[in-house]
Amino acid sequence: MTLVAIERVRDAIKNDAALAAFWNSHYSKAAKVVIGYKRSANAADFPAVNLVQVTGLRNAQTGNKEVISIVIGVNNPGITNEVFDGITRVNEAGDLVLEAIKHCYVGDARLVTDLGERHPFYELEISVQLRYRKEGKLFNSIGNT
Repeated sequence: MTLVAIERVRDAIKNDAALAAFWNSHYSKAAKVVIGYKRSANAADFPAVNLVQVTGLRNAQTGNKEVISIVIGVNNPGITNEVFDGITRVNEAGDLVLEAIKHCYVGDARLVTDLGERHPFYELEISVQLRYRKEGKLFNSIGNT
């Protein structure tokens, strides 16, 4: 597995101004953005964004193709307008993450929520196919620069 593509996604998320403002507005701190995943039951570990390789293909002619999951976790116990705040926050964060990484992936993003089964902790998983990579350079989905 090459970490170059996943590191690019991590950096895009960590350096996005809209995401930084969102985390500070709702949680008064930046989200922890790490490669790897550990399910936490500690409120201090949230908000968090975890990046995990799901599958990968290697091709000498067209470069590497990676599918990753981005797991966004928040801690929100409240309810506003009959909607759990955790559902609202994790979906808002998901939209901002997708905007921050829009140049890093191709095709559709698959989003799956945990349905709040661990209230007040909520998670949203976003699976995306990263753009092809060859020799450390970013290529589009058909292999061109």
